[in-house]
Amino acid sequence: MNDQDCSEAVAGQLMAEDTALHLFQIAALMLGDEQEAVSLVEESVAKVETDPCAQGTLAYAEARTLLVKTAVQRMAGRYPEAFAVPSAQPADSSCLDPDLEASALTGEQIGAMVSGAGMREWLGRLAPALRAIFVLRAVAGQDGEQTAESLRQSGARGAQAWRRDQVGAAYRQALCSLASCLMSAQTALVPA
Repeated sequence: MNDQDCSEAVAGQLMAEDTALHLFQIAALMLGDEQEAVSLVEESVAKVETDPCAQGTLAYAEARTLLVKTAVQRMAGRYPEAFAVPSAQPADSSCLDPDLEASALTGEQIGAMVSGAGMREWLGRLAPALRAIFVLRAVAGQDGEQTAESLRQSGARGAQAWRRDQVGAAYRQALCSLASCLMSAQTALVPA
């Protein structure tokens, strides 16, 4: 094996590790259970039909799509009523600039924010649909329409009516909750 072959093999290994880590992060944040997340990543990767050696990016996208679909279906199976579209959206007194919702956070940013026990607790307190929307938008990088489609495909009663604008409102609600949590945590750390 020459130096170029070796460096290509190392790069491929690092890409595979990054892919597995990102898939695990999505699954763990969605499901809230690390063992179940590992199992879901293994199931998803095993079902990928694209050759990861020849088309790594496409294989990752396929695995992520399978993982997201299965995670949302599992969540909806546990909390079927929670995935119905809310009958009345709260008044849009948004605590955030509406343009902020268009930008997804990077996996590293979310990982840093959610690494603390307080953030894991916050995520665990979110309503299941809000949790799914937050993770799909902020971690998996789905836009509003893709997230609405993921919710519609969940199989939950009432979830077929999700629209992009409703996902946007729910995402802003989750971001406001996160901002409040972060502000509370920051305030608690500031000495009096």
